[in-house]
Amino acid sequence: MANRYLKIYGTCGIISAILLTVAYVVGAILRPGYSSISQAISELVEAGAPNKMLLDIILFGFHGLVIPFAYGMHRGINEGKGSKVGPLLLACAGIIGIILTAFFPCDPGCEFVTFRGIMHIFLAIPMGFMILFSILAFSIRFKDTESWYIYVSYSIITFSAGVLLGILSVVFATSVIGGLLERLISASYQQWYIVMGIKLIRSES
Repeated sequence: MANRYLKIYGTCGIISAILLTVAYVVGAILRPGYSSISQAISELVEAGAPNKMLLDIILFGFHGLVIPFAYGMHRGINEGKGSKVGPLLLACAGIIGIILTAFFPCDPGCEFVTFRGIMHIFLAIPMGFMILFSILAFSIRFKDTESWYIYVSYSIITFSAGVLLGILSVVFATSVIGGLLERLISASYQQWYIVMGIKLIRSES
């Protein structure tokens, strides 16, 4: 694939990660009394939340850009030759994220009250696992390409850290650090998006 297209796809991954951080920061600033340490991320865009429309637009950008980034990762590794599991999982996570943002915000306080609120949980959890397991799948694919091999261990560590943080976030979901743990999970794959995006941008034709 031409180098200029890989640069575009890599940039999509980097911007995607940045947009998610922007949503967190802007949402917290515009909502007095909100705690990024104890409250869930989804509460920023819960049904009836202030500034929901603005944050939804940012989140649409985050999820939407993951899709071309996933395609770029597929094409950038050995010219698209290899397992499609990683790219498909990552792209599906982006699609689910769009659906989640558009139709299934969590109920106020992220309680399980309405069908919409219940669906939010049923979609959000698989989406998170898709992202993490896509990273694991990519780590396996990296082994077959010399220029990507150096990212094998890094990706496995990223996956492992994400899973560990996921377990901790379930155990401490209602604790005073529930929101912090959730943000650390996101950070675990956001940094991977950025590193992989830079790799795509620097890839040769």
